[in-house]
Amino acid sequence: MASAALACAALLISLPAARASAADRSVAGRPSAVILFLPAASSDSTESELASVPSLSTGILSATQGSYTTAQLLLDITQGARVSSSAYSPGRPPVLTLQPHGAGAAVEEWQAVLERAHDAPQILEPGLLASQIPGGAGYAGITGVNDVDGVSAADRSGRIAALSLGSAATLPGRIAALETRKQLVVADLPAGTPGLSDLRTLSTERPASELEIVVQRAPDAPGNELLWVSVGGLGAGHELSSQSTNERGLVVSIDLAPTILHHLGRRVPDEMRGKPIELDGAFDGAYLRSFKGRLLVIYGRRLGALACLLGAWALLMLAVRLTPLTPRLRPRVRAWSTRVGALAFLWTPVAVLVPAAFEPSRGIEDALLVLLCFSLGTLTDRLLQWPRAPLAP
Repeated sequence: MASAALACAALLISLPAARASAADRSVAGRPSAVILFLPAASSDSTESELASVPSLSTGILSATQGSYTTAQLLLDITQGARVSSSAYSPGRPPVLTLQPHGAGAAVEEWQAVLERAHDAPQILEPGLLASQIPGGAGYAGITGVNDVDGVSAADRSGRIAALSLGSAATLPGRIAALETRKQLVVADLPAGTPGLSDLRTLSTERPASELEIVVQRAPDAPGNELLWVSVGGLGAGHELSSQSTNERGLVVSIDLAPTILHHLGRRVPDEMRGKPIELDGAFDGAYLRSFKGRLLVIYGRRLGALACLLGAWALLMLAVRLTPLTPRLRPRVRAWSTRVGALAFLWTPVAVLVPAAFEPSRGIEDALLVLLCFSLGTLTDRLLQWPRAPLAP
């Protein structure tokens, strides 16, 4: 029955939408925004496809904090804030699906989404983005294709104000029709050449008042924490950045919502932690690919390096505890091992710059990091009295 309802909704909504022209996308200069999800066979193909569209500026998107799932990416976009997946209970979001509801749709399992977010150790409001836009947001999907990306158009009640389902051939027209009624539209582009063709058409015919955001569509899998993203409407042929990262070429998923609201002239709620996306230098594909490669290495080694530091500190304290000491020396040596371990962790941001200079193997990097951090911690404790010692790192 759900499939029949979806088909009926698709038929009713897509018929007038298919006749809409790209010129209809601009309503008396009213600002609007569209989020386009672009499937790709590989990460490299996505970067080259986005770079081939002259009106776009491109960057790397830090998709999630912790393990990657599409559902969590979409929820982070709607709330403009995020925490590590390990801070949630359960760690993975529920399976999200859309069900037609009137002219729009409702996200099933939304109550579980709210409970999971409200139990997290930070203020999170799923659906906050669409709730800040009068009339809510719309979603244009393709019949028979996974429609989970429509979640990013949901408001705080889990409702999507307008739903348009139909064939891939009618998608550009249906997006245009939705934009005459909604200031924010989310859409799924088809895979392969048809999707790139639609992207070129939509970008070429984009009204000056429209903000266009293109996000790489990736399956739920480790290694997809970094995706490609492009923006049209800020300027062409540049790299993206934001105050969330202060890194050329790198933005965060939670930056999308503030960017959209800023463009639409709407207030950005305090609950949103992201910052508006900005342009930062001319586009350099080779630099971005190299930068992304380094980030992937860092993400893969970060927790392991911290585990090595904790293990070294634990061994130091264990060695002190097992070493025969006089009653007078024992508390002093134990206090020393605690101070040195704490200082070693404070020196970590500086110490990691040394192995970064020559990119060693993981084992050598971990060993060098432990040696540098604890050497600096010991030296600092010797030269500076506590509590002034932490000022040095």
